Amino acid sequence: MIDEGALSVELLLGRHAIERVAVTSTRPRAATAVLEGRSLAEALRLTPLMFSLCGTSHALAVLEAAETALGIELSDEQHAARALIAAAEVMEGHSFTLLLDWPHLVGEAPVPRAHASIRRQIARLHRALYPDGDALRLGGGRLAPRREVLEGVVGLLGQLVDQHILGESGRRFPLKGGQIEAWAEGGATPAARVLAAALCEPDDRSDAVTLLPSLDAAWFGERLKAGIGFALAPAFHDAPAEAGPLARMQHSPLVRAVSERHGHSPVARMTARLVELAELYASLEAYVAALAPSAPLDVDASGSGSGAGVAIASRGPLAYWLELERGRVARLRNVAPTEWNFHPAGALARSLEGTPAEGAERRAELVVASLDPCVPCQVEVARA
Repeated sequence: MIDEGALSVELLLGRHAIERVAVTSTRPRAATAVLEGRSLAEALRLTPLMFSLCGTSHALAVLEAAETALGIELSDEQHAARALIAAAEVMEGHSFTLLLDWPHLVGEAPVPRAHASIRRQIARLHRALYPDGDALRLGGGRLAPRREVLEGVVGLLGQLVDQHILGESGRRFPLKGGQIEAWAEGGATPAARVLAAALCEPDDRSDAVTLLPSLDAAWFGERLKAGIGFALAPAFHDAPAEAGPLARMQHSPLVRAVSERHGHSPVARMTARLVELAELYASLEAYVAALAPSAPLDVDASGSGSGAGVAIASRGPLAYWLELERGRVARLRNVAPTEWNFHPAGALARSLEGTPAEGAERRAELVVASLDPCVPCQVEVARA
């Protein structure tokens, strides 16, 4: 596993307001360079092992890039299986944030046992799809879905999320404006109590950055191919943008209503994460229903070419571009959600600059948590 670095956020306080937000990153500038020069098979094996979070999403994005470079077309069955795997990891990512990262914001201990239970069910899901453990094979592995097991796993995942995060059936989760506040005030779970705390903070009425729309792999590939600058400070229409649950769920009636009342604030971002988590159960059911057996393709991995891939992780899109030369990785670049949201002039900075100096550190902690970096983040305060 590589050292994924860390972030630090320094708030420069004036007499009445936060005058400047400085974001410093020690995230490695070319973490994927360790895969360059390796065979494609070795790169695909190592990718999910390199990242402590969202390893499967990283691997799926590299896999799509490689298959595009080699002209490999997946069957509909393999697409459905990968969609299921990706959605399950989004659920796991949200549970990590909600059960392990957020509780400290309200002085509570994390809930590792509940998160571990969710992880175990997702591991069962993988085995019930690909009995040979070859889900990340070029062209797809031997897909032999055990529908009864998969339906049982999805049901158990729903029960765990309901019990430990939503506090009620996800199918009854408040999906209309005006109801989320009552759910938070009920305080049935740590997530509800964190949202209640965020509701006590001033609303964010700053000039928010654009919410990143859904973009295909080719869009990312064109920019990553051009150079490493986009990977370090990505932009949409030459400006920073916000990635993640709020961007994905912005058209949900509840998220839209909350955003209208509270702006692009921690409240809106936290609501979007909860709404997406509540809706993931139905998505998992639909993907399971679309599954069918599929034999692995006989593919030639010794070719040359270039391609891009993108996977939707809990924190936002993970995009890769690679260039192959006779079956070896010649160049590999990626851009992760943290680079979008913790851009020096991105969502974090814009959410905090100009807001009251009083309570600045607490507000910054909530904004950081709502944007959910994939590495540790330290908030420091200095006076102008």
